[in-house]
Order: sequence, then C-alpha cells, then structure tokens
Amino acid sequence: MLRKFAVTSYRCFKNRLVFDLTHPHDYEFNKHIIHDGIVSSGVIYGANGSGKSSLGFAVFDIVGLLTDYELAAPMKDKTSYVNAQTSHTHVKFEYEFQFSGSIIKYIYEKTAPDEIISEEVISNEITILKRTYKGVEFTLNPELKFPELMPSMSAVRYVYRNTSLPHDSPITQLILFVEKMLWFRSLNSRGYCGYTSGGAKLTEELHKNNKVKEFETFLKQTANIDLRLEIIVSPSGTPELYIDYPSRKVNFFNASSTGTQELLLLFYWMSYALSDVKFLFIDEFDAFYHFELAAKIVEQLSHNTHMQTFFTSHNTYLASNRIMRPDSFFILTGGHIVSFADATTRELREGHNLEKMFRNGEFGV
Repeated sequence: MLRKFAVTSYRCFKNRLVFDLTHPHDYEFNKHIIHDGIVSSGVIYGANGSGKSSLGFAVFDIVGLLTDYELAAPMKDKTSYVNAQTSHTHVKFEYEFQFSGSIIKYIYEKTAPDEIISEEVISNEITILKRTYKGVEFTLNPELKFPELMPSMSAVRYVYRNTSLPHDSPITQLILFVEKMLWFRSLNSRGYCGYTSGGAKLTEELHKNNKVKEFETFLKQTANIDLRLEIIVSPSGTPELYIDYPSRKVNFFNASSTGTQELLLLFYWMSYALSDVKFLFIDEFDAFYHFELAAKIVEQLSHNTHMQTFFTSHNTYLASNRIMRPDSFFILTGGHIVSFADATTRELREGHNLEKMFRNGEFGV
C-alpha cells in the first residue's frame, strides 16, 4: 500500500507537497476505510486550479518510469513538467510503501518526463540501491555490473529485468505494486494511466466479452436506469451499441445522457481491471453524475478492501460520515493537502454534518 507521497517543483506545485495517509484517527465508524494503519480510500477536494489533477499525475509518474503502460497526455508534456515559478531544474518524487510489514521508500529526481538523474531505494531504513551521476550501487548484489544507463532508463527497472530476485524482494514488491496502479477520468477526457497499454473501444469490449446483459444489470442496480441494450454489427464490421425501444432501436451514444455514458466507462474498468488493481485514482469521477449516484459509487468502490481508492470531486454531498469519515476527506489548497480531521481544532464526531461545516469554511476553504 502507498503510505506517503511527496513531490517538489512539479507542475503547479512550487514547493514540497506531502500526501500523508499514515495518520488515521480513532473513529469507531467506517473502519473499512483504514487498513494496517493507512487510509485506503478518500475524496480530494480543491478549487479549480488547486492541483487535484496534478496530484494524480504526480503520484502516477512512477508508472511511466517503471512500466511500459499507458500514460495520459499531460503526464508526457515536457513544457509543464517542472514548475515554472521556481528556479529548480528538476522534480523530486518521494514514495513510501508498506508491503507485508516492510517499509520501502523510492526517491528519484527527473528533469523531464523521460530524463531521470537520481534514484534511491530504501528498505526498512537501509539503502539497497542508489543511483547518482557517478553510477549505481546495488547492495543486494554488489557484483552486478550496470551499463551506462540512458536518461530514460530506471536503475530499479534494469535490476528487475536483468536479475533473478525473490518474490519478496523490495524491488519485486515495488514493481508488482506499480504495475497494478490505475488512473482514469471521464470519457470526454478519454485519459487513463497504468495497468495496461493501448486504447480499448468500449463497445467492442462489451461485444467481445459478451457483457451487454451484465452492463444492463449494472445500470439498473447502480443508477436505476432500466434499458434494454443490443449490439448491432455495422456493414463495415464495427459493433455498435443500441438501445432497444419498443418502437425502434437507437444508438446508445446518441440517445443516452453523458452520465449514462460515463457509467459505461466505469463498468468497463470495474469488469476489466478493478478485481486486480492495487491503487485506483479517478479524477473528475462525478462530473456528470447525480450527487446520490456519486455517493453510491464511492461507497461501492471504497469497500473493495484489496485496493486503495481515491477520487477528486467538487461534490460536497459526498462529505458525509455516512459515506466515509473525516480522516478520508482531503482539502488541497495553497500547495498543501490535509484531511478534514487535521484541518480543524474541533474534535469531529460521527454526528457532525461535515458538508455543512465544509461549506461554512471550517476546514480552511
């Protein structure tokens, strides 16, 4: 699990931003939100331009470094990578993970999305790999000879690919976790990062995997939308999704609301990946959802105890102890992120109306 993340001089974050998940409070409700002393699910609030999307991009920078998986376009943009309001020439990323009781830190610096200048892996406070301009030191195998690595090649990735490591090796555990990270946002943005590569077409996936009826059930159970759906293959061989009304069939994407179409995207990821994902970040997840539907989705995904799940939102209806708890709602403002529980001197209880307090500026915004 991800315990803590920090980034310095990245995109809109001029100074060091720390996203710390290791300080849950001792609430006696919604205990499923906490695992092994770590906040496992949360909603991140912030004004437009506060950096909610940039936070997701920053956390998932590691995916581009350690895997071959897909990156969203903004993550590959060199012009906005290093914060333009600072004299810094590089970005520093700091990750802290917890795997089976071990604490693994991975710290690296980059001058661009594909230009790494330093790396360090620390396992239980002992440095096991260090890369500087002088070369690479790997204490688990001091005899390993490293070539002159290209600026785009991670030393951690080189070790993983070119040595035989036990399954419980810190580097193996690190890579296997990063390979199971997934970020995505709305259909309009058509962006995702991690877990896989290539662009899947949602209707083709429904058709290929014979999931049309399953999607019908999902719509009914999740949003009380009762539709009869059908795949019709066009003369060119392309499967198209239609709504089968009593009088005629209508193309799903022409006749359904944007919110209903967004549910197809959510259904795709839930059926394709979410049983396997370890860390999920959904940006702008409820931009087209009714507030009660958004709450239902948060509740459903936050109960998936095998993964960490974080959402960005402007929907204050979600700020409820019925759905989560004060230490799982976060405020991002002024280059800092803090939970509701730590943003006030008041002792928050289950009976408090968090939404009303949030709207009244209790948590500093």
